Amino acid sequence: MDITGLIIAGGESSRFHEPKAFAKYKNKDFYLHSVEALNSVTDNIIIVTKEEYIERFDHQLTVIVDDDSFRGMGPLAGLYSGMKQVESEWYTVLPVDTPCMTGEILKKLLPSPDSGIQAYIPVVKDRKQPMIASYHNSVKQTIYDLLSKDKRSMHGFLEQIHAKYVPFGDHYVKCFSNINTKEEFSKINLE
Repeated sequence: MDITGLIIAGGESSRFHEPKAFAKYKNKDFYLHSVEALNSVTDNIIIVTKEEYIERFDHQLTVIVDDDSFRGMGPLAGLYSGMKQVESEWYTVLPVDTPCMTGEILKKLLPSPDSGIQAYIPVVKDRKQPMIASYHNSVKQTIYDLLSKDKRSMHGFLEQIHAKYVPFGDHYVKCFSNINTKEEFSKINLE
């Protein structure tokens, strides 16, 4: 199956006060944890980021800039930018700020062939996690149509596609935790 890994690393990091992609967890940049997790499901990984960050990533990785037409429009735009850049049947996406994500979890989100399902979305503690998911190429037009109407909601997007929700137990909460503030970062470093 043709799967491309997408790491979304173009956010503002306004509450973190520095680019989260380069924060260190266990002596490794956040983005390298995402690369490691995605390596378990694909060999083709793309990082979607801001132009000013490109040079800071490992030059052996494929790094692209957010698509001009939707730049600054949030995670849905980052997902679209990656899908537009690389043609693939499936895309497994991770935000850059989930350094505890594992390949074991991503393997549970791998698509079943010919199922008609367009997305595999994890659910943890009754909360959907649309930025840690697998999406079929067929959702690209839906994303484009939404962004063209300035509709940026990931949950609004999920309502328009055929998604399968994959439940994960409470013991996976740390793996799905987004690091948005220095306080959250300090807590995760203590665990």
